[in-house]
Amino acid sequence: MPRIYTQTDGTSNVCDVNQYCAGFSLPGSGSGESVLEEGGTPGVNEITITHDGRADPSPLLFMQPDVEPGADIAAGDWITRMNVTTSQMFVDWDEIHICEVSGSGACSNISTIGSDTGLAIDLGNSGVKSQTTSGSATALAAGESFVCIFTFANSQVMSNSVGITPDADIDTPVNVAVDGVDFRQVMSTVGASVLAAMNLGIGRLLEAYGFRSTGEIFLPDGRIMPVPGGLLRRHLKAMNCLPCGCQQHPIRRKFISVAA
Repeated sequence: MPRIYTQTDGTSNVCDVNQYCAGFSLPGSGSGESVLEEGGTPGVNEITITHDGRADPSPLLFMQPDVEPGADIAAGDWITRMNVTTSQMFVDWDEIHICEVSGSGACSNISTIGSDTGLAIDLGNSGVKSQTTSGSATALAAGESFVCIFTFANSQVMSNSVGITPDADIDTPVNVAVDGVDFRQVMSTVGASVLAAMNLGIGRLLEAYGFRSTGEIFLPDGRIMPVPGGLLRRHLKAMNCLPCGCQQHPIRRKFISVAA
């Protein structure tokens, strides 16, 4: 099932803010970033993007999700959105770049999944702007992810700024599966079967089904698959269950509804 990621106030992306497949040098200041989360809490803190008036380099709005192991990106449309809350008539949304990257920190660019240039989307009025970008298919190996980069144009030689609140969704053709198994469906099945048979706490549930610190789960049919850590953390967060205190929290039906 394709994934929809929400922009959040988070700024601790796996990769450093950089141009990657956008193909130009990064200015020393003026850029912003947002962590993308599936089912995340929309951001409320406005990001100020400042363009100093040079044609190149452009400041970036840099976004990256916590992608689960085994993610498969199908060929198809990416619908990206940006909520402009402080408008600026001299600044346009100019380019979109969706890049496949690997590593952490100073990540390495692998390929361009999709890009649009010369958009000239006017940011002179506030509101949500959207653009559909066609992307190619790719399978993300362990340690790989994608980043979504917006760039901006300034029609004046003087500095101008635009304010963006990171609360919009990005629709993607990302499918999260390992050997054809959707992890969230597995979580729903596993959680339901254990809940029906035993009244375990969440910590014991994870232990009973083989969740290990090495990031793997033993499935009931004997197979082993990676655990998408981001999804698991979000399940625990939805239950108000911090990892250090999971044994004290009973299973709740919300866990299954979130996983399904």
